[in-house]
Amino acid sequence: MKKLLLVAALLVAPFAQAGLMDSIATINFPTKDSVAYKVDVYGYDARVYEFVPEHNSDYVCIMLATGGNTNAVQMECIPRKGE
Repeated sequence: MKKLLLVAALLVAPFAQAGLMDSIATINFPTKDSVAYKVDVYGYDARVYEFVPEHNSDYVCIMLATGGNTNAVQMECIPRKGE
């Protein structure tokens, strides 16, 4: 079954978008809860992702990713406030 998936992925690769290939490559990765939302930024398709790192729950990480022609990514991890 794995060989069949690999062959299918290789055949589709030249025609596929990166998102599809990433999904196939990370199919067995564990999924972690996160919060995702869009930000209304003029001229950009900005998305924000917030998550708590698995090995340091004292911090929260915030990642901003823009689309379009910029494809910029910024991430910062800050201490969590007492909960």
